[in-house]
Amino acid sequence: MRAVLGALALLGGLLGATLGIGCEKPAPPREEAPALLFDTRRPYDRELEVFKKAGGDPTQAFRPQNLGDLTKLEPGKLFTYVVLPTSVLVLSPIPTPAVVTSSTPSWTHPILAGGGAVLAAGSLRLEKHGDKLTKVIVDGDSDAYCPTSEALRSTLAALVGLGVPRDLLRVDHRPSSDCLVGPAAAASSAAAKVSFGTVMVSVARRFEVGGKAVLAKRWELARYQIEEIGETFTNELPAAALPPLPPGVSLTAFEKLMVGRDVPALEKAIDSHDLPAIEKAYATMSTTCNACHTAAGKAFIEVPSKLGETAPRL
Repeated sequence: MRAVLGALALLGGLLGATLGIGCEKPAPPREEAPALLFDTRRPYDRELEVFKKAGGDPTQAFRPQNLGDLTKLEPGKLFTYVVLPTSVLVLSPIPTPAVVTSSTPSWTHPILAGGGAVLAAGSLRLEKHGDKLTKVIVDGDSDAYCPTSEALRSTLAALVGLGVPRDLLRVDHRPSSDCLVGPAAAASSAAAKVSFGTVMVSVARRFEVGGKAVLAKRWELARYQIEEIGETFTNELPAAALPPLPPGVSLTAFEKLMVGRDVPALEKAIDSHDLPAIEKAYATMSTTCNACHTAAGKAFIEVPSKLGETAPRL
């Protein structure tokens, strides 16, 4: 009987194989989606020439190999970065300078990438408590490559690969208005834009009034003026038409300092009603403004560092 049952089972298997019953064909292997690569929108040869004339050496770019290497970066400072097609993270060896001049090597994204394509590009900043790493904050702001927000996944993956704990990673993405693409960009560029200078006049007025309000101990008015400066930098300035800038100069780093450091620090100082702290934060914001003006070739526009003085200084 066992022999008969075995023969029947064998016959059933053969029939099933012949008729295709009970035999599923293996699914074809899924092809992995191609990586998103971005090419530079700026002439690399010209950028490299300016960089080398200022004494820059592209081979000095920083390539961290592990978490220990990464944590050597100075906390609180912005560092320019790219992620190469090989998923290697490359950073500027020095923080983004407060003032960019013809004698200052500017570690732009194309310089870090050797003019080639990248998976991602932007800025990176560390936060620490003592020697302990507490946050790694990245963005995808690059007017040279204009990566999409999706590209930040490559940045986060590269950092995790270096050993950065996932819960310490943060994203702060404010794409440049220069990176608009498609029909929306055409419509936007066709529309009249407010000038950068007009927006900055508004900022100067609020800076001056804020200082005078502090001296008068009008705390709510002072706080309101500084809040409005922050909103102007976040909402209005990105849509304003940029003025002509010297070759290789970008104002993005200064805008980030204002929004991420200077405005919050001055707001906090005003809330404390601590005059020395307010004076210090006010002077720091003034330094950022004047450094930006110098980088843009407008050093003659001077923002006062003392409360109550006219802005700009005459």
